Amino acid sequence: MILWIYFPVLAIFFAYMTKYGTYYHVPTQLFKFFLVMWLSWLVAFGGAGMTDQVHYNDFFQSLNRNSFSGENVFWKLLFGSFINDRRENYEVGYVLINLLAKQLGISYLAFMFSISIITHTLLINFIYKHRYPVFTVLIYIASTFYVQQANLVRQMIAMTIFLYSFRYIERGLFLPYLGGILIAVAFHMSAVLLFVVYFLPSKVPKSWLLWGIWLFSIYISLKGLDLPVVKIGYYSLQKFNRAVEESGPNLFFNGMLVALLASNPNKLATRRYVLAFNMFFIGVILLNLSSITFYFYRLSYYFSIFSIVVIPLIPLTLTNRLKYIFPPKIVYAMSNFLLVAFYVNILVRRVITNPEGVIGYRLHDFMELFNQ
Repeated sequence: MILWIYFPVLAIFFAYMTKYGTYYHVPTQLFKFFLVMWLSWLVAFGGAGMTDQVHYNDFFQSLNRNSFSGENVFWKLLFGSFINDRRENYEVGYVLINLLAKQLGISYLAFMFSISIITHTLLINFIYKHRYPVFTVLIYIASTFYVQQANLVRQMIAMTIFLYSFRYIERGLFLPYLGGILIAVAFHMSAVLLFVVYFLPSKVPKSWLLWGIWLFSIYISLKGLDLPVVKIGYYSLQKFNRAVEESGPNLFFNGMLVALLASNPNKLATRRYVLAFNMFFIGVILLNLSSITFYFYRLSYYFSIFSIVVIPLIPLTLTNRLKYIFPPKIVYAMSNFLLVAFYVNILVRRVITNPEGVIGYRLHDFMELFNQ
């Protein structure tokens, strides 16, 4: 697809100018706006082929004729997702913004575009608080996290709210963090477990403990572990269906984690990156344990998303680790090159091997933005 030749090029260009635009005497905020809009456009206009889009569209179109009318509408919305499994009972926050969009008279495409702008604004704000944002944007658009913006819409809203709220953990502000997570829960119930993140260690645990937990998760991933099915409202903690989703250890994420563990994550420069590493570690462990329950797979998204800001640090940590063996400049340059090449390879292979599963395979017409 020609789209996937120029789309990443422009995305990286906008990301570069957002970071370095002052060197060229141009306003960086303007390019940040372009970056957000560019990323949001493809999710909204090119996400029609994603599986969950059908359900979201059906829900949006059915609001005028379903049971969300009458005197007790608020209580139906508030408690609906806890009392039955009907598709119409999404979380209250998501339902309310659908109702708002319907009241404003905008189209479903305009609604999805608006959501994507909000989530990408929060995400880009998070990315530019870390080093190497240009590389991070490349990682992001090549990852499943970008694809899922058009598929797992509710969870991606909750995830980006969590990323925005993460600043309050860094500053030690519990109440603002609590408020952010409450908003996230209103869009996806899985975010309720993010309350405990505030109380997780703010230091990297002992190396032997990290290696032990990781090896145990690999063992469980390969051998499996049968647990009883637990049902909590709309969600079931069912065993992972290998025919539906890929389970087991994600080789690349585990490889990146091993590289960080081997290069001593205790040497990470700031508390921000220590916290980010801890989140990434939890994400990989949850992904490895997803053979126990599909819920771990979905929960892992909240943590493995930190890979986009942690992975760019690997060339630096490897350089520090190997500086007495190999010339630092060579190690740093080669590891950067290999990482960039890996993600470019993902972009190329994804379009060639599975073009129908790529965002943008079926684009909405621009005029659909104005349909009622």
